Amino acid sequence: MADVAPPVLVTEFDGGVRLTLNRPGRRNAVDEAMLDLLDQAFRAAATDPAVRVVTITGAGAAFCAGADLHHAMQAGPEGIAAFVDRAGRVYNAIRNFPKPVVAALNGLTIAGGLELALACDIIVAVDGAMIGDGHANFGMFPGAGGAALLPTRIGYHAAMHLLCTGALMPAARMMELGLIQQIAPAADFPGLLARIEHDVASKSATALAAIKRLARHASCAGDEAMLDAEYEAFAAHLDSDDFAEGLQAFAEKRAPRFNAAANRRVAR
Repeated sequence: MADVAPPVLVTEFDGGVRLTLNRPGRRNAVDEAMLDLLDQAFRAAATDPAVRVVTITGAGAAFCAGADLHHAMQAGPEGIAAFVDRAGRVYNAIRNFPKPVVAALNGLTIAGGLELALACDIIVAVDGAMIGDGHANFGMFPGAGGAALLPTRIGYHAAMHLLCTGALMPAARMMELGLIQQIAPAADFPGLLARIEHDVASKSATALAAIKRLARHASCAGDEAMLDAEYEAFAAHLDSDDFAEGLQAFAEKRAPRFNAAANRRVAR
């Protein structure tokens, strides 16, 4: 029997490591095995003096289409809560990783994929990549940074548009809003990524660590409290009828039918 490809490919280069999300048939949706491998890779890179930068990108046509909830759904709301808690802890470890992390959005980036990008320090994208939150489309609630961090990265009104409509924005628009630093056509994207990796990896590891520590303190001082508040709101939302209807609609691949009056709990 042929070996099954791992859900994260690890490629070393001079001065860093590139992590490629490798579930192209599922548009690189995040599952438990992918979270485990990301966690392992970042733990190893944190103590490796040869690593000055880590890059995350995707295989195929998508960066990451969010969370793969099919397994967690079998355990009901408790299973989903456990999965989102695990994802949040891994994403938080990426945010607090002591070295620069580059998100290279090679295609569709939505929901948990956007939250993964938000955990990184530098974001570049292929021209034409579509980016959004998408949780609202199925009565879901961001639980790993979407609602807590997006307003501070692109502004309140642009974030609310994405969060409340489930719309996708092209990479060029997200660059105008400040989330993305550079874009390139598909043919030039590998070269762009290699140049950024080289530019960062060629710098002093000591200086990079100090820059990231101070820059994060200056711009993200309130992130942890907001992330905690987001997870509390997510946990409360699990008890709503709209959440149950959204999951059912997602599983059945149909549009959800929300009934606000039937909700047992309303987030406050």
